[in-house]
Amino acid sequence: MAFGFPIALDVSSRKAIVIGPPKLMAEKVRQLREAGAEVIERAPSEWRAEDLDGAVVCVGWSPDPGEREAIAREARARGGGSAGPPPPLAGCW
Repeated sequence: MAFGFPIALDVSSRKAIVIGPPKLMAEKVRQLREAGAEVIERAPSEWRAEDLDGAVVCVGWSPDPGEREAIAREARARGGGSAGPPPPLAGCW
């Protein structure tokens, strides 16, 4: 998957999900919380597609390429990366 570009989102009081190893994702969790997001944290082996419902942003990583693709696929299925009106889920990085 190609890397996008930095964006600014108003995440205050909005759901954000961070999927990945806690030590690796700690900084993303901190930044999202500082921005006022309601952060849900999941390990790569513990997330479920339903965790993405209602999220404005998803930050996900796994050492398994198949798992990374599954995270991105489920994020896109819930609105990330689609054309048209702004989706509830802005994307998964």
